Amino acid sequence: SEIPSWVRVMTHPWILHCQICDPAQPYRRGDAGPMSIRIMAAPGQPLSRLFSEVVVRLPISHPKARDSNGEGRARLWRFEVPQGKVPSVTSRYGPWALLCKNRHAEIPVTAALSFNKYGERWEAYADSHSVESVGLSDGMRLMMEFAVSGKDGSFTWPREAAAKATTARRIADEDTAFRLLLRGLDRNGEPLRTPITKKTVDAMDSTGRWYQAVIVNVDNVPRAIVGGEADGDGADEVESRDARLDGPSVKENTHVRVHFKTENHEEWIDVKSDRLAVRGRMTSSSTRHINSGHDSDEDTKSSEPKSRIAAGINKNLKKDSNDTDPNSNAACLFPSYGATGLINLGNTCYANSGWQCMAYLPLLRAY
Repeated sequence: SEIPSWVRVMTHPWILHCQICDPAQPYRRGDAGPMSIRIMAAPGQPLSRLFSEVVVRLPISHPKARDSNGEGRARLWRFEVPQGKVPSVTSRYGPWALLCKNRHAEIPVTAALSFNKYGERWEAYADSHSVESVGLSDGMRLMMEFAVSGKDGSFTWPREAAAKATTARRIADEDTAFRLLLRGLDRNGEPLRTPITKKTVDAMDSTGRWYQAVIVNVDNVPRAIVGGEADGDGADEVESRDARLDGPSVKENTHVRVHFKTENHEEWIDVKSDRLAVRGRMTSSSTRHINSGHDSDEDTKSSEPKSRIAAGINKNLKKDSNDTDPNSNAACLFPSYGATGLINLGNTCYANSGWQCMAYLPLLRAY
């Protein structure tokens, strides 16, 4: 019998490897998650059809993957291999990128729900893309991530939550090492062999504004005295280490003198003070880092306003300064530091203005 003319036969379909994301280990290594499948697809096939096959063939059994109506949320990731090379894993989500940014699709998690009513939703999620137009190719790896519901009924994406936790942990580790550095110690708590003078840090001046400053001098005392004034946190360890290093001969920094290049003045600051931060944390270089590195849906939505705020502040700063260095005289560009306020609910603009004025008071911010 002959094949009907309306039937299309593809002799060499694309093979896509799809796995399901493990919410307990969203960044687990390896080529497969808890379950993986292979899907045949044509380049011109609608993405919504591919998504529906993934949903049907990768069942979700997690107890927190659905709401009270039995519905869940899911989205697809692709493994990016630009120019045949695996990208750097230092990005927020590693070598994975979202297929359809800023969007997700509702999926049926319980068997009682029918798939018929989800066709239009999945087409809206695919946004009329085909398998090829969305950036997929033969042999590419896909991953389906489903959201996990919380006690309040809201959904959380496991990979996004893990990325935020990793960033917070990295910042905390960076701050801990920075505080040890200011005290003249390495990550193991041992005295540094090189002085910390001439190192650049972020420092807040007496007016409450952040600048990049250079450490020009330090004030130190014997470590036995510092250990005696401690609150008991690691005091025994400090004393035992001091005993090995002849105690009083080993000194620890208590204050650093920083030079503000743009203001051309110097100040002594306690090493425990919040007026000192890692270089680029509170100045304009940190804003450039935020706007350049991430590819998440939330970062895509928020990067343009942040860059616009940064451009506006830098423009005003250049009017007040003759320094051509874009990082000099750099006020803190994070909206959460000083430039904070309330979300306008329609009649809270006056309260919002008053709150911002209070947040910009140097004495209040430096308290």
